[in-house]
Amino acid sequence: MNELKQTQHTMIARVSLILYLIIGQLWVAAGHPWEPEGRTDEPGWVTKHQRLVNQTRDHMNDEVIVFVGDSITHNWANLGGTVWDKHYRRRHAYNYGVGGDRTENVLYRIANNEFDGLDPKMIVLMIGMNRWVTNANNLIP
Repeated sequence: MNELKQTQHTMIARVSLILYLIIGQLWVAAGHPWEPEGRTDEPGWVTKHQRLVNQTRDHMNDEVIVFVGDSITHNWANLGGTVWDKHYRRRHAYNYGVGGDRTENVLYRIANNEFDGLDPKMIVLMIGMNRWVTNANNLIP
């Protein structure tokens, strides 16, 4: 019985070390997601950002609910248009989702006029998935 416990502890230690190393690699590959960064990988990104800055300027006093995030958020108003129109549009919800955005890109948009002067009652935030997927793919040779 003592040998079985020793084997179990050794196996748990090995699995823990492997998980620690994998998570460490993802963290190192992640860079600094807390530092705002604009995107250069998509030529139309600056135009999308400016469109959202204009949306804020034009609807600042109307916006009660703000959805912020990546393509998942963006598609709530597009692919989920029927549900969006039925439940959110009448509540003065506005969508600030941009496909492909990572955490640092959303922070850039926030820091660069996209939300200047807004005072919504609710913010729905969904970010981080693209960062995880990008970093996991970078680990695959």
